[in-house]
Amino acid sequence: MKQDMDRAWNGMGGLNVHFFDAYSMHNITELFALSEILHSFAPERIVEYGSAYCGLTRLFGRWAFLADAKVLGIDDHTYTNLRGWDKSMELMKQLPVELWEADEYKQETYERVQSFARDHRTLFYCDGGNKPAELRWCANILNPGDLLVTHDFDMDLDSKNVTFGLTDLMLEVAHITKAQAEPVIEKFNLERVFEDKLGDDESGKRRTRLLALRLKE
Repeated sequence: MKQDMDRAWNGMGGLNVHFFDAYSMHNITELFALSEILHSFAPERIVEYGSAYCGLTRLFGRWAFLADAKVLGIDDHTYTNLRGWDKSMELMKQLPVELWEADEYKQETYERVQSFARDHRTLFYCDGGNKPAELRWCANILNPGDLLVTHDFDMDLDSKNVTFGLTDLMLEVAHITKAQAEPVIEKFNLERVFEDKLGDDESGKRRTRLLALRLKE
């Protein structure tokens, strides 16, 4: 993993990383937090909504390889035309990762994820194009002992100290607010396991907040 301060995402990310030579659109502090979650929760299955260029998928895949787990990454894969994609996929074949090109909101996707996660301790990670919708879908599949994680939760989008470099439309779908999350948490009887703000500093680099949920016992 290496720092890359000059890539195109720098306007929205500040400090970002390559992981196995793939761009990750995640703050480095978030990657460390996710690593802590993986090691403490030890999932047998990982479902990632919104795999994009597969930067974070590699983190999940490497962990799964060492832990004898499996990863399912779901995306429409609009990133396949990027330079280096074919080489990127060759590496993915060495990891226990299945990439599925699909509309994540169709019933067949729901059933596929449900089957993949059944009878296995599963970490669901919401990072697709509509986090509020993903949270509802995953909460409906969630079994006791599973973990549901979303990032860019309840960010202060109006802060003048944070430069995102995103259009208003992308900002609208890229995050989830407390007002959007609370009805899901209440409806599905969920409890917070982890909630933290990451990457926030005075220089205005991109912040995120991770939210991890599970069913109440």
